[in-house]
Amino acid sequence: MRGGSLLAAALGLTLLSGCNTVVRSYVVIGQTGPATNRAAEIRLASGPLPLGFEEVAVMQVQAQGFEADPGLVRGELAWIAGQLGCNLMIEISLDQGTRTVAGVALAARTLGWSPPRTGPAAAPQSK
Repeated sequence: MRGGSLLAAALGLTLLSGCNTVVRSYVVIGQTGPATNRAAEIRLASGPLPLGFEEVAVMQVQAQGFEADPGLVRGELAWIAGQLGCNLMIEISLDQGTRTVAGVALAARTLGWSPPRTGPAAAPQSK
């Protein structure tokens, strides 16, 4: 009986840990640059955008469980854009469910902009 209790406890911990995740992905579609030590400026695709910019990557972040916060997802997208040498994160969509938030954005660089020369960036802190 004791072995069954341990198995049930281990299964419960596995299920709990699997419910609290952040998944980041991106596809490079342009020329990346040196990483910056800061997040890119956040812009909405439906709002005013700079006159000239180059597209660098399409990014997606999905958070589930306790990490399912729109601010966290936006921050992660902006941080990825900065790591790709971009100064803009153009938010395409942000969908929020009861325990899931998913965001899709474009990493872009304003024409003529070059990243400052700095050391590696620290990843944003989760809650």
